[in-house]
Amino acid sequence: AHTIKGVAATVGAPSLRDAAAELEHELALPTPGLTRQQLAAQAMALEDRFTTLAVALRGIAALADVPPVPATAAPIDWPAVRKLAAELEALLAVDDIASGKLYAANEALFSAAFGREARMIAKQIDDFAFDKALEMLRQLIAKIPS
Repeated sequence: AHTIKGVAATVGAPSLRDAAAELEHELALPTPGLTRQQLAAQAMALEDRFTTLAVALRGIAALADVPPVPATAAPIDWPAVRKLAAELEALLAVDDIASGKLYAANEALFSAAFGREARMIAKQIDDFAFDKALEMLRQLIAKIPS
């Protein structure tokens, strides 16, 4: 609770900071009559709020202009990238929401092939900006090695 309180204060999440401070206080000086189940529920609620913040921060970091860290040193399967990119292009061209499922199922390959731009395409798909995702994907397809 103490660590979460500090992290929340650092990133500017005052409601999370306050909830963590309250739990920290309850752990140090429990309110008379507070049951273990109530304390556990309070801790789990804090964990859920912290997890929500962590996910949001990861999403922001994914959009940052930071070079991607390679997941593996394995060579990229460019024929597979070309095939999947063509499938994704066809779905995006008709504003098909199945593009999100195709991307998600092949996220590792798209990320390995396209790096930061892959994350940008994913964000555009999530935002239903299919035209922007399509434009970016077409630029990347043109750069796929033969």
